[in-house]
Parts: sequence; structure tokens; C-alpha cells
Amino acid sequence: SEFHTFVDPEKPIPAKITELTGITDAMVKGAPSQRDAITAFKAFIGDRIIIAHNAANFDVNFIKVVSERIGITFEYEYIDTLPLAQNMLTDLKKHKLDVIADHYNLGDFNHHRAADDAVICGKIMANLFPKLEELGILDKVLSDGWRSLSAKETGKIGGMMTSRKKAGTDQAR
Repeated sequence: SEFHTFVDPEKPIPAKITELTGITDAMVKGAPSQRDAITAFKAFIGDRIIIAHNAANFDVNFIKVVSERIGITFEYEYIDTLPLAQNMLTDLKKHKLDVIADHYNLGDFNHHRAADDAVICGKIMANLFPKLEELGILDKVLSDGWRSLSAKETGKIGGMMTSRKKAGTDQAR
């Protein structure tokens, strides 16, 4: 299943953001409020782990900050494909989402649009699975979760892979 919605930011979208994403004020007019969108997103996620690229610095952090501001707790485990790619795809000079998508020949996508970025992140993660299997940790990750890895096992792929984010607290795992 998929989840995507625009959100009414309750202020004009800066020109730089419109240029980057293609999202205009007209497109978000009448969209759900931040509270309604985050509540719906949390219902969609359930107990799943979020997969995002540069999650710690952008996607998850952005949602966490908005959640804090409107009084909603946002506590989800996530997998950040950026540090995974940086440590597993050492032949690449850059590890931006579109660069990795090109590396895996994942095709064109509407970069900087959440739904497209999410699909590409899932495809990137699927492409990283064989390397995790080669390292001997895929089965453990899939059966016991990312937090079950020992320091030695996480060291095989460069350390930080997941985090638990709570409003106001960061706990790297």
C-alpha cells in the first residue's frame, strides 16, 4: 500500500522549494493540516520501520520537529539508506539518492517528491540486501531487527544504520 498527501504549510511555499520539488501553493491549497497529515501517516506506518535517505538529517527529523511543535509524539525506528550506501557502495564518489538510483539502474523518478523518493529508497534497500547477506547479517536483521546486531556486525557496514527518534531525544542504535 502507499501513502502520499500534500500538507497545508499554513504559509507560502518559498520559491526555492517550489523550484526543487515542483510543489506550488495552489497544489497544497485545501490539503490536510500538519496535524491531520502526521496523524494519518502514523496510522499508515503502524509498527513498521521507516526507510529513508538522509533520514537522520532530513525526512525523519523534519517530521519529528513538526510533530514536537504541534504536540504529537513521533517515535519510530528508521533505516537510513545514506550511511548504508556510504559504507557499502564505496566505489561511488557521491551518495545522493539519484546517484544511487542510477548506480542500480532504477530508472527515472520525480526526485524530491516524497512518494517517489520512498519507492526508490525501498528499491535501493532491496539492492543492498545481497550485500548484507554476503556480510552474513541479513537473516538476523530480517528476523530479529536492526537493533539485534552486535557492535562487530554493525561495524561491518559502518556503524549507524538505525535510530530511535523520540520527540526531544535521539538514541543511536
